[in-house]
Amino acid sequence: LNIVSAAGFPNFDNKKVVILVDGDLTFNSAFNPPNSSVAFIVKGRIQIAGSVSAVRAILIQSSTSATFDTGTSSTQLVGTGMWISYGGFNLGRTFGAADASEKVLYDAKMLLDLTGILGGTSFNWQEVAP
Repeated sequence: LNIVSAAGFPNFDNKKVVILVDGDLTFNSAFNPPNSSVAFIVKGRIQIAGSVSAVRAILIQSSTSATFDTGTSSTQLVGTGMWISYGGFNLGRTFGAADASEKVLYDAKMLLDLTGILGGTSFNWQEVAP
């Protein structure tokens, strides 16, 4: 699934949606539907182009043989929602020393909105060694 522009994608404003992707998911444009809760569960690789600065969604990469790649860029990437990858992350951005190159703002409301579809919640917070 290729998200080239939000304008060409269905209107997710004020919606609660879970999308299952049997393959790869690529964001070539910012994805920021207002007042919505959108989750992508992806069997393949998740890739965010280096030119993208914002993605607002729950992104779950469910395969240990694929990765979640944030692209190579000096542009900061701000993700709102939650990111999970069973295959690992490739964090390739270099924004600067003063702030994070990839910043994920956890949005509990998204998860609560989608609990009826995704199931119950369980949290295991841990730091991953560099």
